Amino acid sequence: MADNNQDQTYSKSGNQAGKREEAFSHPKQELKELGSRFWKKFAPDPAIPSSEKSWARRSHLTTLLIYPLSLLPFPFPWEALAGIVFPLFIWLARKKNSYSGRQTLEAMYLQVILGLGYLGFNNAFSSDPDRVLLVFSYGFLFFLHLLFVSLATVKTSLGKNHSYPFSFIPLLFRKSMENRLDLAKAELGSKEEFKEFSAMLGKIDQVRNLTIQSTLNWQDLDLKKEALEFSERLAKLKTKLEEKPSFYKQIKQYLNYFPDTTSQILNQYNQLSSNSSSHSLGDGDNQSRRSQILELLKKINETTNEVLVKYDSAQSFALDVEIEAMKKNIQLGGFS
Repeated sequence: MADNNQDQTYSKSGNQAGKREEAFSHPKQELKELGSRFWKKFAPDPAIPSSEKSWARRSHLTTLLIYPLSLLPFPFPWEALAGIVFPLFIWLARKKNSYSGRQTLEAMYLQVILGLGYLGFNNAFSSDPDRVLLVFSYGFLFFLHLLFVSLATVKTSLGKNHSYPFSFIPLLFRKSMENRLDLAKAELGSKEEFKEFSAMLGKIDQVRNLTIQSTLNWQDLDLKKEALEFSERLAKLKTKLEEKPSFYKQIKQYLNYFPDTTSQILNQYNQLSSNSSSHSLGDGDNQSRRSQILELLKKINETTNEVLVKYDSAQSFALDVEIEAMKKNIQLGGFS
């Protein structure tokens, strides 16, 4: 009896300890998930080139140039409207469907709204002898302008999409995307080809997202650079396919092999890293595997760049040699 009571006491205490551990583990898990969501929201987007981020940031900052313009001997509201020329110059110099091109349109939208706001307040309160309301309204618009541009600068520095309140710019690009798909459907003709074409675009997006997510915690800068270059080249290839859908047939061989193969290589590197004590992979065997993966990524980037170059020149080509060489390298490295 005494032994049974003792066992029951131990079991109760064990259950209580387990419940306490479970109670403590839940907040830790929630904090970890919260931190992960925070990082995904505010982490820089490596798929957006730094030059695109810089031009997008500059386009928003150019809207502040209307305040030095106030020194000129012209009515300030009209100067604020004329300030649209600054982001307009950037928009004309950038690709219209690029990240910086979209953000420049947002900057022009903000400039027009501000100009109309200054013009409206000027017409409403300029007749006031004290002009108190005019000064207050101008100060309010200036504060909002600084607030909006600050948010836009932070988000574009991270490569995030930014839209101002009540902006219709995202709707324009959504409609533009729908129009491109309609044109692709008309150019390809058959439903089967359009379905295959759409699946190829979806595969490119899937592999790009996997590449970006896989490299978030990588500490090996060489590998990370090669992987992100591959993601950037895939984005360029997708843009070119949308411009000329029928060409997907000529690069089908590439699309059927290299994106999926790259995904497998990245997954195996992540498994290798998780089994190691750190992502630096300092021991001899892991360092050798890391070198092999780096060489494979370089070969994949060379082939992808070759596809882009031949795409621009509308050359037809085969990748049998490159694919066979890649398969041999993968087998020799033990990544198959």
